[in-house]
Amino acid sequence: MSENNNIKYQKQTITIANGAVAGIQTESEITLDVQYPRCTGISIIEKSNTGATTYDIGFKPNPNEVIADYQDRSLWLIPTGVKRDDCFRSFDFAVKGDKASLLISTDAITTAVIKLQVIYRLEK
Repeated sequence: MSENNNIKYQKQTITIANGAVAGIQTESEITLDVQYPRCTGISIIEKSNTGATTYDIGFKPNPNEVIADYQDRSLWLIPTGVKRDDCFRSFDFAVKGDKASLLISTDAITTAVIKLQVIYRLEK
């Protein structure tokens, strides 16, 4: 993904180990680039999940605020063949230098490693 002067795509990779216990909540933090004061979208690509483990995803833009409570992964993941501009779930929150967190809760014991790539669309 390319960047221009007004948009930046910041990436994060999240890995959940094989054998993670059901109901355990994983919180993966990232500090978003404050040079881009707004986050206008989040895209999640499931890179691997050979055990077909189901899980829910939530999001906190800072430690004190939840803007997306846990929801089934199908509401977050990008279907194959979707254009880049259409693959972001719309959000609009201020980037203030706080740690943002992607929240993951597995529905069952994981039977394989789950690897996600998260892409944040940041704008000036």
